Amino acid sequence: MSERLIPQARILLLGTLMLVIFLTTPPLRVHAATLVFTSDPDCVSRTPDRVDCFVRGQDNALWHVGWQAGKWSSWESLGGNLTSGPSATSTGPNRLDIFARGPDDGLWHVWWDGALHSWEDLGGNLSTSPDCISRTPNLLDCFAGSTDKKLMQISSNSATWGNWKILGGVLTSGPGVASWGPDRIDVFVRSTDKAMWQMSWDGSGWSKWESRGGILTSDPDCVSWGTNRIDCVVRGPDNGVWWKWYSGPGTGGTWSNGSCPKCDGYETLGGKAKSGPTISSREANTLDVFVIGQDGQMYHKAWNGAAWSHGDLVPLTLAATANQVTTNSNVTTTFTSTPASTSTLSTSSYASQTASFTQSASLQISSQISPESGIQGGLQTSDLLVFGSIGVIAVISIIIVLRRRRRTKTVTESSD
Repeated sequence: MSERLIPQARILLLGTLMLVIFLTTPPLRVHAATLVFTSDPDCVSRTPDRVDCFVRGQDNALWHVGWQAGKWSSWESLGGNLTSGPSATSTGPNRLDIFARGPDDGLWHVWWDGALHSWEDLGGNLSTSPDCISRTPNLLDCFAGSTDKKLMQISSNSATWGNWKILGGVLTSGPGVASWGPDRIDVFVRSTDKAMWQMSWDGSGWSKWESRGGILTSDPDCVSWGTNRIDCVVRGPDNGVWWKWYSGPGTGGTWSNGSCPKCDGYETLGGKAKSGPTISSREANTLDVFVIGQDGQMYHKAWNGAAWSHGDLVPLTLAATANQVTTNSNVTTTFTSTPASTSTLSTSSYASQTASFTQSASLQISSQISPESGIQGGLQTSDLLVFGSIGVIAVISIIIVLRRRRRTKTVTESSD
């Protein structure tokens, strides 16, 4: 009887081995969901042919992608534990400053000047995402909503940060900020009527709040590409991107009145946005708008001074040397810098080290890079369901075959 079971055992062993190999082989298709965006993006230009974009990922870390001379880099993680969307600004071609709300609700700041520095805590008690600008290489200003829905400001002069100031207002969004010089700041927020409101600083004092209309379903984001020029984008109630601009001279300038009949004076750029949009400018009379679409991908439109381009997709691929996000079971509000493998973007000199701005113990992103297909994640839930079903069917088929063979041999022996 044992001799008859040997072939059956071999068949069962072979079938089990094939099943294990099949289930442990990564799927051939690309899983773009390996990186999921969980905030509005924020983008900034530091040279006429360079744009850097930042966004919070599903692991709450800061993620970065860069565009230079017509080519996009791959996404890389810069670590951290963000509880808001990031804000990025640049004081020169070799300087980036990134801000975000941390797990203690304070404003946290990290900067790159050829190397990525440690996060620093600027305090405050933020209830919204921050937005920051550089008026000159030595002047930085950050704005955010307080817990009682008022606008707050903190400023830096030559790397020395002052104290938080309360500027008032009633905010129902994070702010959007623009500046065209050392004596000009324009702040935009959504208020309780869902319209966009503006307050300006002229070097000596703040103006009163003024309504700029609209029905906002996101934070506003604004940029100035020259004196007496401001461009703002928001998400409208149709989830499309709405655009409004101001053109000087000075206080005698006017705000645009868009042709969209249902956009309350804004111009619609279309689309179906999941996030609020962000806007940046590389040089005079150029604009770049970015938004996360309903499919979770980042999209881009550009203004060349005469017309908007068609929307294009920012590739969702990870750098081949991308840092793997690690977990830490001790979630604290102490932010330190942990050296990791250097990741140099293929289209720039942006070399980064992971800043450990301690993250949640339960969240981790890992990825495998395939030169042919970009991101290739591990087994996903859908894969396990499919492969599990195939595995069950395979095991049942093996059992049925073995039973039939056994019955056949039993009948044969009986007839003998």
